[in-house]
Amino acid sequence: MTKWVVFCSFWGVGGSMNLQTRTEFSEEIRSFSTVDMPPTGDASPLDYEVRVDDQSWHLWKKRVPNVQIDPSKVIDASTVINTVDTCRHQEVLCSWLSEHRPFLLCGPPGSGKTMTLMATLKMLTDMEMIFINFSASTLPDLILKTFDHYCEYKKTP
Repeated sequence: MTKWVVFCSFWGVGGSMNLQTRTEFSEEIRSFSTVDMPPTGDASPLDYEVRVDDQSWHLWKKRVPNVQIDPSKVIDASTVINTVDTCRHQEVLCSWLSEHRPFLLCGPPGSGKTMTLMATLKMLTDMEMIFINFSASTLPDLILKTFDHYCEYKKTP
């Protein structure tokens, strides 16, 4: 649990920091922590995760599969090429989805919000994905009918 608290502080407390500041923050924690920290070297503490099954630090990049992609599939929008960042994002999204927590993905167009969410939902077999397109002419009734078809919803204040 102590390693998990340190790991969560890197990402929770440092979550609003840019990468350089978060890296400096994690190195500062490493310098004064009495907890068994990831090994020093080329990688920063941000490059590691703590796994509950063995309570050890593991490099995120070991989770990234080495795949060969058919050149014709590279232009397919549904093709996801996993990186360290997509693995991290999927881990967080899976946690939120498994706990049924609401969330919003924010970012500029083309930053990978839809791609990351679709890849995560494909991994979770107990989830069903639906798309609702919004425009100026979208009425609340259309949204409620779509929810009624796919979801259970309750009217509350």
